[in-house]
Amino acid sequence: MVSSVSSDNSSTLASPVAHEFRASTGFITFVVTLAAFTDSFLYGLIVPVTPTALEQRVGIAPEDVQRWVAILLALDGLAWLMTSPITGYLADRVQSRQSVLLAGLPALVVSTGLLWVGNSVMLWALGRILQGASAAVTWTVGLALLTDTVDKERLGESLGYMSMGTMAGTTAGPLLGGIIYQLGGYHAVFGAVIALIAVDAILRLAMVEKRETGTHKDRSGDDEQRQARAEASDSDPLLRGAGSSSSNYGALRSPAVDDGEDFDPPPQRAAMLVLLSTPKILLSLWAYLAVSMTFTSLDSVGQGLVFLPLSITQIIDPLVGRICDKYPRARRGIASAAFLCAAGACNALRIVTHDSSAQKVALCVLLAALGVSLSFAVSPILLSIDETLDAIEQKDPGSLGAGGAVAQAYGLVNCAFAGGALVGPMLGGLVRSMAGWGTLGGVVGLIHAVTAVGLWVLDQDQQVVVVVVVIFNAPGIARRTPIVPDLP
Repeated sequence: MVSSVSSDNSSTLASPVAHEFRASTGFITFVVTLAAFTDSFLYGLIVPVTPTALEQRVGIAPEDVQRWVAILLALDGLAWLMTSPITGYLADRVQSRQSVLLAGLPALVVSTGLLWVGNSVMLWALGRILQGASAAVTWTVGLALLTDTVDKERLGESLGYMSMGTMAGTTAGPLLGGIIYQLGGYHAVFGAVIALIAVDAILRLAMVEKRETGTHKDRSGDDEQRQARAEASDSDPLLRGAGSSSSNYGALRSPAVDDGEDFDPPPQRAAMLVLLSTPKILLSLWAYLAVSMTFTSLDSVGQGLVFLPLSITQIIDPLVGRICDKYPRARRGIASAAFLCAAGACNALRIVTHDSSAQKVALCVLLAALGVSLSFAVSPILLSIDETLDAIEQKDPGSLGAGGAVAQAYGLVNCAFAGGALVGPMLGGLVRSMAGWGTLGGVVGLIHAVTAVGLWVLDQDQQVVVVVVVIFNAPGIARRTPIVPDLP
């Protein structure tokens, strides 16, 4: 009886309809989005209980709790930074990206268990390190999976859903964590985490990767497309240096070599070196680091729910991705304009000088404007990575390796984000303590302005007057406004 029911269930899952659904673009996008939500939700859910746990369960002195909270968060970011390129390399070398995505689950489960039962600093530190490693796996492999699965005409929208899922988890985690802790206590918080991880694990196992069905995207394209893109990329100054050192070997061979001796071509460079020698990739990494640094530097001075507008506006990420899909030629321009608007919003933060209802409203409006601006920056950045990989492959087929370097490229993106998460809090705390809130807004605004100029000038080859943008940001840096009082 039991065996017959089991066989019926397995046959149902293996049916053509079920298999088609599990391999569908929509289902894979949902699984990747939920995976990103789970990691970020866990990251935020632990925040409300960490100070109490460190003091009561680990035995840290009250005056040292905040220092250890900062250290644990830094360990999380450092693990994310170091694990991302390794994950990208492995995901590009194995046959199935799904297997690497599944490998992140044990790290997530173990980290949750260590944080749950940990009664020493060592266990909490190890838990945070594994949590950062799990996030690196989820984001690196998730982005690569979406790039493999989704048609280019809808890739921006799918990447937007993943970004929205991450920000939703980051925003909802601390809120729900505090509520669950108040209602059910310490163990209830981790019980909720385990339940969410179980759902995430089931869906990751149920997913059927496009590579298994033979319907994943072929990056190389046909011969005509390859030739056309190669001609276009040859004239692109931002792709100079990309490709292997053997790409021009035939052109460099002398007639004597052709008629006589045989020489081995120079060794092909590692895909990671190809990526790091491509200016467009480096520019995208800097832009993503700037986005991450903005969130974390302002969060370091934020006190409570008033900083929600900065995060909750990321709900428009799928819409922004759809716009970028519809107007691919405008992507870099959109990103450049978005960073310029973000620079203006950051500079305007200097008008917040004291604690009052009107000032709180002004702060929320400015943070919402900043959040919307950053939403319009993220999707073009991620899409530009995919575009640049295509251009490199068409200019020098095989220079990125047999399996391509999609996951390695997104591993570098995660490195940039993790780097911003490490630098941002230090930058925010240092500048605010030394020069005040207005100066912090000016510094972050200047970073955005420089990024906007870089995206526009280097990509469009336009002569933009950089001095105008610097002057636009100068008041926020030059003017030392009072430090903003703690806001609720």
